[in-house]
Amino acid sequence: MSLAAPATNPSGDLTLTLPVNIGADKKVLAVNGSGNLEFIYPSGYGYFQAHATGNNQNLSHNTTYTAELAAETFDSQSWFNTSTYKYTPQVAGKYHIVSHMTFTAMGDETYQNAVFISKNGSTNVTETIMGVDDNAYGYQTLVSSSLVSLNGSSDYIVTKVYYYDSGSNGAQLRATSDETFMYGYLVEAD
Repeated sequence: MSLAAPATNPSGDLTLTLPVNIGADKKVLAVNGSGNLEFIYPSGYGYFQAHATGNNQNLSHNTTYTAELAAETFDSQSWFNTSTYKYTPQVAGKYHIVSHMTFTAMGDETYQNAVFISKNGSTNVTETIMGVDDNAYGYQTLVSSSLVSLNGSSDYIVTKVYYYDSGSNGAQLRATSDETFMYGYLVEAD
């Protein structure tokens, strides 16, 4: 192994200082701009995709629900809980989260549906809403995405959905892995 200076003589000495310890599993070596090297989690760390499975989830008129994403396509760090439908990453940073929800079994009334990416179950960080005056097809897909700051210990993300029908009818979320799912990953650690 060797380290070499640039091909042309730099104006001053080039110094890169190695960290004092070996980084944790999956961390990569990065420079902080001052010549100090440090171990960081790379973009993409903690990636997951969870989806609906089994029977369609029933949605009553004028009610908000947590999307029941009870199966995983993948979950690199086991941070998604298929019982509580929560993604709770254990590295502080900014995360890209996407929720792709397909509604079905809607009547021919005027209706409104919405998808929320919700932090800690109470703060909506993004909301996608659609209203239709006369439904012709019986299903609708909404996609919502956001960058979310999470503390790496207790902060979590869930997808919430809402349905309103002028005839007070309900609807359903499709229970298929390619129609009703949420995914995300670390963009940059704090």
